[in-house]
Amino acid sequence: RCGFPCRSRQNFLTQSLDPLSQASFYVYRAMPFLFELRQLLDFSCTPSALDLTDWLKLEDIVGSLYLVSCRKQAAAQKPPGAPQPRSVKLLSGWAIFALLLAIIWTPALLFSSGNPSITFNPVLQASVNLTLISPTGASFLLLSSGHLAQISTEPWTTLFPHRSLPNTVTDNQQVQEVRIPPWSDETWQLPPPSLAALLAILGPSATASQPTLQLTWTWTRARPQDRMEVHGAPSAYPLDPDSAALLASLASQHPGARALHLPALYPRTWHLKGEAQPTPLDHSWEAVSCSLSLESDLMDNRTRWWALHCPLPGTPQPSVPSPAPSKVGEHNVQARGPEVVLLSDEVAAGFFAQLSSLFGGVYGVYAVFVVAVAAGVRSLCSDMRLRIPFEDLPSTQRLQALTGDIYAMRLAGELILEEKLYWTLIRIYRTPAVLFEFTRN
Repeated sequence: RCGFPCRSRQNFLTQSLDPLSQASFYVYRAMPFLFELRQLLDFSCTPSALDLTDWLKLEDIVGSLYLVSCRKQAAAQKPPGAPQPRSVKLLSGWAIFALLLAIIWTPALLFSSGNPSITFNPVLQASVNLTLISPTGASFLLLSSGHLAQISTEPWTTLFPHRSLPNTVTDNQQVQEVRIPPWSDETWQLPPPSLAALLAILGPSATASQPTLQLTWTWTRARPQDRMEVHGAPSAYPLDPDSAALLASLASQHPGARALHLPALYPRTWHLKGEAQPTPLDHSWEAVSCSLSLESDLMDNRTRWWALHCPLPGTPQPSVPSPAPSKVGEHNVQARGPEVVLLSDEVAAGFFAQLSSLFGGVYGVYAVFVVAVAAGVRSLCSDMRLRIPFEDLPSTQRLQALTGDIYAMRLAGELILEEKLYWTLIRIYRTPAVLFEFTRN
């Protein structure tokens, strides 16, 4: 008619009101960036008098009118006052309820033991430090060992034949035994002023304030990447006057000084968690007692090092005198030093490990995910009253005819008419009274 085309270049999904077209349109609008990319290409390739903002407004109006028409057609098929069918209740009620529950529990399932990406988190390196700490805060590192640490995976029943398996352990791969050589990695050499300060801490005038020996474990794991190195809670052993005097004799290299016995120095079994600090399993039968001595070499008596001998719990603590000097290479490599049993929790690996480190752990990922989903769902369910004038329209025929005319003018190259009709549509939406009259049955 009048030389204008009878069809316009509208979205082909909006040409029919059948359920398949409606579902396809919902999918099209829900796909990330699909709607935006299509509109950008159409705007770039089609001659039009509208700018990009006006173009997107027109497309949004067309999509809104199409969805209103679909709802009106579905409502027309239901008799007035009739209850909603069970199929609608199932799809609109129970299905969405189940989907929201799945979304809420998805992060918890991803980081649970049922996820195939949850894997064993072994300890790769271990070290132990023994430090003398004065009441004023001054510290002297006596022993630091870990270069020759032996880490092995052992069954729980082998390590503790008469003890039940803790609830935190589901696989023997989670149980590791760490053995540290008894001797320090560094020789004991102090300048005279530092030695004098050490002896002053352990002297008779300072024993009333009880200096302490502090043993600290350090473990290095493969993951999480932001907490690969973890430290056990320091085990403090207060020195009574006799123990302080004996340690001073050892530090002064007095001949005949016997080893210092340190009963229940540290807990033997530790629980290494994914994100939290390692915690010892508090059982009295797991306390490890040790003997501290200053050893030397037969070939070079000036070369000395601290040694910490720790027999297994439950075995008698030997009375260890000051060890005789030994030749180079003849030290007892089988001597038993500090030993711990580690129970490591399983953690997420790969993408989930990176995601966990990015948001500060599992709780951070869960909070961000759930809050984001909750914000999206709440935006769909709130302020619905504000959409009543534009969604609860009695009739959309006139508005759809007007948008069709805009497309037709654009297709025919009548850009002046296209722009005039577009601003007519805008004035209708800006005036509630005109919109009400324009959409009456």
